Amino acid sequence: MERTMMVRSALASALAMALTACGGGGGGGNVRIDPPPTTPTPPTTPPPTTPPPAKPQEPAFDAHLSVTNARAAQAAGLTGQGVRIGIVDSGVQRNAAALNGRVLANLNYIDPARNNLAVDDVVGHGTAVASLAAGAAVGSWPGGIAPGAQIVSARIIADKPPVDDGSGKGNSFSGPLGVAQVHQDLISYNVKVMNNSWGGLYWTDLPTTAQVAAEYRPFVISHGGLVVFAAGNDARAEPSSLAALPSQQGVAG
Repeated sequence: MERTMMVRSALASALAMALTACGGGGGGGNVRIDPPPTTPTPPTTPPPTTPPPAKPQEPAFDAHLSVTNARAAQAAGLTGQGVRIGIVDSGVQRNAAALNGRVLANLNYIDPARNNLAVDDVVGHGTAVASLAAGAAVGSWPGGIAPGAQIVSARIIADKPPVDDGSGKGNSFSGPLGVAQVHQDLISYNVKVMNNSWGGLYWTDLPTTAQVAAEYRPFVISHGGLVVFAAGNDARAEPSSLAALPSQQGVAG
């Protein structure tokens, strides 16, 4: 009986020691439970960056040739040779590289007291238009639509633009436009195509429509010329008064 009690006592002591070795108390055993997981710190999201605005693609130097299919015409030998184009604009720089030797005359119809007539084209617009119409190929510039044509410049645009009357369309007027002499001079130079890449004038009465149309009639009807007017840069649904002149009410003949 005493032996049995001693065995049991020894067994209990062994179990207690075993439990202590397996992690009981604060001692370090070979088996440990993992600590409870900690909540990870969420990653910091950087503020969104606004990409820089995309730069509009510049038009190709030969856009005027592609949209008009001028290359096909030039390949067929239609270069404007023998044709004279009147550029009614801000003047044309005679020594421009693409126009050198091609400008037959620079006619001035602006006030010499308020404009610099020592310079062929202070604004530069007329020179650019003439280069598009009939400029020769120079460097990376592929040339104009009719590189064989000649230029007659009629300078009617002042060096400084007028102030808009608040309508957004330029300035209104009544009566004739005052370009009859310009047209007669172009006829005397045997100009067959008259380009007008300008605007800024409008009217609202039928008598003015008839008088303006009468100024263009000799060049078109009697001389057999072609008048080209700018449609405008604003992409409006309707053309300007001058661009719509042939179809306006009040135009006869």
